[in-house]
Amino acid sequence: MADVPPTSPYKSLDRTTQEIRLLTFDVPQETATEPDSAPPVISLSLSHVALLPPSSSSSTPGSLPVPSFQALSYVWGVPIDEPLPTILLNGISMTVTPNLHSALVFLLSQQHDDSFKTSFWIDALCINQADNDEKSFQVPLMSKIYTSASRVLVWLGLLPQPGDGPHGHKDCGCTLKTIAWLGGMFKEQVSKKRESDDPLLASNPEVAGLSPEDQRRRIAQGFVWTVLQYSITRDHGQENAKTGGFDFERIWQLFRQRPYWRRAWIVQEVVLAKKAMVLCGSDERVVVDWENVRDALQLFEWMILYANNDLRYKRLYELLGEIIPSVVHLEEATNAYRLSQRKGHDGMRLMEVLLFTDFADAEDMAIQATDPRDRIYGLLGLIRESDRMKIPVDYSDETTVGTVLTHVAKALIQEYGPDVLCYHRETNRWTREGLPTWVPDWTAPRSPTIGSVNLDGTEGKREFDATKGTRWPFNCPLRTEVVGQSKHALYLSGAVMSTVVCIGSEFTSIPGQDDYLAACRAWLEELQQLASKSDEKVKGNIWRVPMADFGLVSRTDMETPERYIRGFNVLLGKVEAPTEAQTTEETKQAWMMSESWDYRRAWKIYGRRAFLDVHGRPGLAPRLTSPDDAIALFTGGQVPVMLRENSDGVRRYAVLGTCYVHSLMDGEGMETTQWKEAISSDQQILLV
Repeated sequence: MADVPPTSPYKSLDRTTQEIRLLTFDVPQETATEPDSAPPVISLSLSHVALLPPSSSSSTPGSLPVPSFQALSYVWGVPIDEPLPTILLNGISMTVTPNLHSALVFLLSQQHDDSFKTSFWIDALCINQADNDEKSFQVPLMSKIYTSASRVLVWLGLLPQPGDGPHGHKDCGCTLKTIAWLGGMFKEQVSKKRESDDPLLASNPEVAGLSPEDQRRRIAQGFVWTVLQYSITRDHGQENAKTGGFDFERIWQLFRQRPYWRRAWIVQEVVLAKKAMVLCGSDERVVVDWENVRDALQLFEWMILYANNDLRYKRLYELLGEIIPSVVHLEEATNAYRLSQRKGHDGMRLMEVLLFTDFADAEDMAIQATDPRDRIYGLLGLIRESDRMKIPVDYSDETTVGTVLTHVAKALIQEYGPDVLCYHRETNRWTREGLPTWVPDWTAPRSPTIGSVNLDGTEGKREFDATKGTRWPFNCPLRTEVVGQSKHALYLSGAVMSTVVCIGSEFTSIPGQDDYLAACRAWLEELQQLASKSDEKVKGNIWRVPMADFGLVSRTDMETPERYIRGFNVLLGKVEAPTEAQTTEETKQAWMMSESWDYRRAWKIYGRRAFLDVHGRPGLAPRLTSPDDAIALFTGGQVPVMLRENSDGVRRYAVLGTCYVHSLMDGEGMETTQWKEAISSDQQILLV
């Protein structure tokens, strides 16, 4: 009887030795050395290797020590209606996404280059994606895999087709090389140790007389100016195309239009790499050093730091303002992880990693993953072991996104206490999946917070100090229980301090809309009306409410509050515009926008409403707040929290979010009867 051919290319992995699979191309060598020919059917072979040395008793036949290998960092790609490309894996045909197929074609074309003649680790092929148990076992090994790889290959995808840009056909292949060149030159010029006979110093005595640090700063400024002069945007510098200028429209496209930069997994893959190379190509195949790309991003930050107000560069700075937020999380996470390594730690804190990757205020810019559980799982390789142990990796159907987020919330609250509620955000998972309201949804877009977690611990400086004199006990055991069928509830020590009497309107207008300034004035006038019966001291401080009494980096009283008060009065029409600004309605509005800019950019009113509590205190609360909602303080918390009592007769509360309450942010509530009675009786508030 003939043998039945295998239907799967995968054999079981040995968990005791932390086995993984590696790939090698098994096409004829002569085919691999013809990069211009049509790509052949890609055929790959799998081998098993052990990340841990096998013991004599547990050694698995066929398992080998880890050879040199390279790991691919890429985007799987969205599903398409067309048939998927096929490859052979251990002789068995299987489909792959178009983006992975293009990466394999690229790697195959490089097999004539000794630096690419290695084994490869690619998650979609080296992990049996149909086996949830295997995925749950392999994902925790990701940090070891990427730190063991000789190189991480960042695949950005195929180059765009030639367009009508100023570079013509060269636009397709030169953008990535331009970025790498800019980064390499910037680093060389800024970090170079200059001797007294250096031509640059000899020709510029002002620079020669500066300290080495000031020399670097002045040279960086000069480099920025040179880049500006040779920049190209749709509004400026088209003549630079003929002399090799820097096309920032194309640079913007590379960072903003490629989904790679927004995927959850790539953060740890790039940060953990010993060395990373960035690949991009089709007809022209480009390979550059990731460090040069990082240096270019630092150059872009310097360009913003030393912004040029010349209107010719307005479009350029608009582009830079969108490029940097797309990739800054990689830079910050890399620096933080390397710092943790230098301090001898085994990884970053969970909260650190979440904050570094929580940068998007819109769905299309948020960190994304095909499986939303990977928003968390995809970062575990960066965090310390003590945090990692609190978040079990489980890809079974029983483990929902809510389950994972609840594990995260418990781990964070155990360490940081009620301040974790500052990262609460509105999400449809409350109703769709029954996510507890005290669990922050890290898969949802962020919003500006009122309060924050202090990563420096209990001794660190607190932005607010609503529960002055109290501190959250480090790693305090949490009291939780399951209510209903499966919803987790949390007990926190604290007291309900007040309730909401009335609320204002939600502010939705944005700069650029015809009614924006009118909407600002109407919102502020409504705020004043809410507090019309408050005492005069409160009325005199009403300007603090839209900012939640917090400026750009610190409390308003630490940041020249006069400029904020002026902005408040300008918007209310209490400051007369100078004669030259009253020429037309447009010039007057432009003056008002300029004069109120410092004030408005510190506002936290989007997604929130102004309110008044029963004691006549104005405040700023989440937009879902209604009259009769409760304002609570929790032991160790920096800021008040808005709650809504359930209507089912059981005294438990849903969390609406943190809030600002004038005269309740700096310990004023600690001497009240409500607080003293709650603490003396160890009152626990049940959150669901």
